[in-house]
Amino acid sequence: MNLEECLIHFKKWTEQYPGPISESIEIKGVSPGPRKLITACVHGDEVGSLPGVIETIKNINEERWSLSGSLVFALGNPKAILAEKRFLQADLNRQFGNNKGDHAEAKRARQLQSLLSGVDYHLDLHQTIEASRHCFYLAENEEKSLSLAAYLSGAPYLIEVPAKLNKDYGTFMGAAMNEGVAHICLEMYQKGFSDEVTELTLLHLKKMIDLNCNLSLDNNSHEPFERLKIIYQEKFDDSKMALKPGYLNFTEVKAGEVIGANSRNESIEVPQDGFLLFPKYPQRNKKGEVLGELPKSIYELAVRV
Repeated sequence: MNLEECLIHFKKWTEQYPGPISESIEIKGVSPGPRKLITACVHGDEVGSLPGVIETIKNINEERWSLSGSLVFALGNPKAILAEKRFLQADLNRQFGNNKGDHAEAKRARQLQSLLSGVDYHLDLHQTIEASRHCFYLAENEEKSLSLAAYLSGAPYLIEVPAKLNKDYGTFMGAAMNEGVAHICLEMYQKGFSDEVTELTLLHLKKMIDLNCNLSLDNNSHEPFERLKIIYQEKFDDSKMALKPGYLNFTEVKAGEVIGANSRNESIEVPQDGFLLFPKYPQRNKKGEVLGELPKSIYELAVRV
């Protein structure tokens, strides 16, 4: 199923199961249970989950899967999806809490944030820009979110995200935490369509469909993943700042290792042993300057908990 086919199918489902905002659907379950929110494509070029989303809605509609509680599906940034871009004017996942912005992403962030009211569990489907050695969860160190990750149990790693980072960056996760909603961000390998990503999406969505009770850490005494935590972000404050080529998510690095340089030819050194996450290799002009908005960080560093 290609992108155009996915969007045609999703449009059809929005007409049959109209949701609270544009490009969303809402389905009532056949039995009592929590209210669940699933979002995909907050970044418009991370479309790999869409075939699994479409298949899930089809399975519910044809009564092959039985939904407990209620479920809202929403496309994060529909205009960016159509443009086949990460975003149009600004990174949508940096706009939550932006109550004054009048550009497309700020407006969409406010619409998406309204969906969190009354929600118990939120799964946000993403893909990494660069290749990743593993799929992984992102979550704050908060009991309900950790319980949801343990219940889903479909990724080998969970990365703890500092609450301050979410607040400073204006993320969907931070908005969910402010609303008291259990939130997991699932990062599913490099962006694009693949059977592996579709299978991983279906695995997680089936678990969300089946979820029929309030989770606690007591329900999941054993965590089926290894925990890491983000302890450092290298600010991307120089348009010529660049990493050496070839770094992947989960590349292991050592304290003092030189992994890049800025425009003043000063080395970018890793502050301590750990694992690289979200290495950035943005498009550049002939002068080596980044085209468009600078990302918040050029890489992040995680260590074992």
